[in-house]
Amino acid sequence: MVSAGSGESTATAARVKSAILWGLVGGVAFLAAFQGYRLFRAEALPIGLGGAAVIAVVITAVVAAIAYAVEYRLRANRRV
Repeated sequence: MVSAGSGESTATAARVKSAILWGLVGGVAFLAAFQGYRLFRAEALPIGLGGAAVIAVVITAVVAAIAYAVEYRLRANRRV
């Protein structure tokens, strides 16, 4: 049996999934740019791969939070 509030929880789950995926896109994009810089530049960077991984995790969390908030506002304004 489906409860009356299940549509809202499904929409929330979809928003969370979408935000997490956008966060992962942001983190992987940072890591790709970091590796590209390391590949084409001769000088060493001040951070290693471990530091870049920490920064990528922070970027992933920030992008996911922003995506979650922005999607809510866009849906509230009926632009999505």
